[in-house]
Amino acid sequence: PMQIGEQLSHSYELAGTYNVTVTALSGGAATTQYSEEITITDPPVFDGFSTFEDFEGEVPGNFSFGGVGNVQVVANPDNSGINTSTNVMQCTKDQGAEVWGGMGFAVDVIDFNGASQIHLKSYAPEAGKVVKVKLETSAGNVAGLTHEVDVTTTVANEWETLMYDFTGAPDLEYVSFIVFYDFGNTAGATYRVDEIQLID
Repeated sequence: PMQIGEQLSHSYELAGTYNVTVTALSGGAATTQYSEEITITDPPVFDGFSTFEDFEGEVPGNFSFGGVGNVQVVANPDNSGINTSTNVMQCTKDQGAEVWGGMGFAVDVIDFNGASQIHLKSYAPEAGKVVKVKLETSAGNVAGLTHEVDVTTTVANEWETLMYDFTGAPDLEYVSFIVFYDFGNTAGATYRVDEIQLID
């Protein structure tokens, strides 16, 4: 039981409609009850990592390397299904690029703070392509100060959500988000990424 003047808070981890009921007890057997239905519409997105992922504005400090270029915000080639946003980030891997060619951009400090996954929407020309995501601190590519996870595409020429498990990432302040499309290969292709989110 709560005391007079005490406040109660609750966080909902998933979107949905919830029925909240408050029951007040008197000193005797009498009670009064109030219920209200609330709707949580947005999935959980953590501050500091939710302000850039939709690529609808300027992308700070984007860069590319190893034969990957043409990094720019472009119109969504297929704004239907799971991705109805207007703009997305695009990069082109040149034929004969380095196997480690990639692109990235600066981010607000990523502090996982109990979260463990990064989700991104990917648009690739082939299934079976390894998409490596690497996080770096301000020290750059220094052993022990980065963490990377591989996920493989499962569809061609349509949006899919790739889910990266960063449970084992060191507790560091990551400021660079790097994507290596078709890691390990030198084939040329154009790739698109959008709506990057940090998920609990």
